[in-house]
Amino acid sequence: MVIGTMAFAQEKVNWKKISVLVYTKNGKGYVHENIPSAVTCIQELGKQHGFRVDTSSNTSVMTENNLKKYSLLIFPSTNNDVFDSDAQRLAFRRYIEAGGGFVGIHSVTGTERNWKWFKMMLGGTFALIIIYLLLYCL
Repeated sequence: MVIGTMAFAQEKVNWKKISVLVYTKNGKGYVHENIPSAVTCIQELGKQHGFRVDTSSNTSVMTENNLKKYSLLIFPSTNNDVFDSDAQRLAFRRYIEAGGGFVGIHSVTGTERNWKWFKMMLGGTFALIIIYLLLYCL
């Protein structure tokens, strides 16, 4: 396993073949102010390294055919329900299960809290900060 990881890490990336979707949709509730800065940063990385960066907060991008265009999906500080339908959830799940890349930044564990598969993919979900504050800060 270590040898495979090391060999992969040494491969030269052809950045021109990399296409990234930065998905910024947030459900009802709190929206992090850092999302525009995260998008700008990822766009700058794309310019610097020569990979394509698309951005959207529109759920219509979550189709199987559209997601096939991307090497990586990035959810920067998304929160609450970010899909409008089970068809969009299924398209996302199939993308991941087919080997598509995913990066969740900061509060992504507060995304799709009622979707068991998404929580399992992330390895957990967001717990209320209020409980932490009551137990440890007061």
